[in-house]
Amino acid sequence: GDTGSIGAYAFANKKGIVVSTQVTEKEQEEIKKHFNLPVTLDNINLENPFIHSGIIANSTGICLGTLTSGIEVNNILEGLGFL
Repeated sequence: GDTGSIGAYAFANKKGIVVSTQVTEKEQEEIKKHFNLPVTLDNINLENPFIHSGIIANSTGICLGTLTSGIEVNNILEGLGFL
């Protein structure tokens, strides 16, 4: 994203990182290289780019916003290593 607030556009645990579809390819590569974790591209709560606004998780459990679509849930669960 161009707001300078990458933390709002991403969520990470020990198994992976989910970033918004607004995060550029260059930013994704930097994140992947810095954290040495797989990066998954998705949004939350029906295309909300602010991933961090709709997720609470660690490596053993997760809560997602009620508007999160089935496809988003699946991508997030995979991206954070729950599937």
